[in-house]
Amino acid sequence: MGDISTEINTIKQAAMHRIYRYILAGLGLAGLIFGTAGVTGFIIDLLTNTDLIWQDKYQVLAQNLAVLLVGLVLWLVYWQKVNRESVLTGEAGDHARRSLSRKIYLYLAIFACVIGTMASTGFLIYSLLQSLFGSPDYNLLNDVLQYSRLILLFAAFLAYHLICLKRDNRTLTRYLVEKQAAFPVIALLDPESAMGKGIQRAFQRFADGIPLRFVLPNEILVDNLKDAATLIIDGSIFEADDTSIIRLIKEYQGKVIVLPPANGRYIWLNLLQKETDIQK
Repeated sequence: MGDISTEINTIKQAAMHRIYRYILAGLGLAGLIFGTAGVTGFIIDLLTNTDLIWQDKYQVLAQNLAVLLVGLVLWLVYWQKVNRESVLTGEAGDHARRSLSRKIYLYLAIFACVIGTMASTGFLIYSLLQSLFGSPDYNLLNDVLQYSRLILLFAAFLAYHLICLKRDNRTLTRYLVEKQAAFPVIALLDPESAMGKGIQRAFQRFADGIPLRFVLPNEILVDNLKDAATLIIDGSIFEADDTSIIRLIKEYQGKVIVLPPANGRYIWLNLLQKETDIQK
């Protein structure tokens, strides 16, 4: 905790907090499920008049109640902390929803609940088939209730965590759409040219939410570039005689994506080299 509090970057600090919080929330969830299953199993044994060794059963009941209470407190405290982060708006909430620790917790919880539901259902069907084919089973009612309570328990937590995962995905999608809408792009290209049509197809396929506007190079004005987050230009523009266009591009403060011209006399290399290698 001391090392975490010394971290200056708030995003990294929150990520460190999430790791141990999700671990404790996972342990709390396991204790909650185990304790609830034990307590409800004891109640079913009482209702069906199943033979009980009272001393041992009450000892097990006390253990299950202790596990249930500790697990419930752990899960409620730490799960609520990390879950509140995931519903926040802005960058903090986006980091919380996309964090690896949250994904691991949700997918492990969903996987465990799916396995628990399937196993309990399998044992229930097995007990019913045994009774159907004449196998003597004096505890059929008890078995049905025991396995049914496990199915309901695992299914309830499965549904809850699936809802949380679906909400995360829906919020992430909405947040991405909002970020794309706030990232206008201007392409200094003819929209009817081959390159312009290719840019349109690429945006429609991969970034349909980003506003894309085409401006012919000879019609570009300073006001056109004022609100643009990124500028797309054809590399051949640097060969143009109109120096005013080049001056406007140089004065532009945002990112500029340069597309290599087709059949140009320039050779565009895409070599990924380390800075130390280039210096050598």
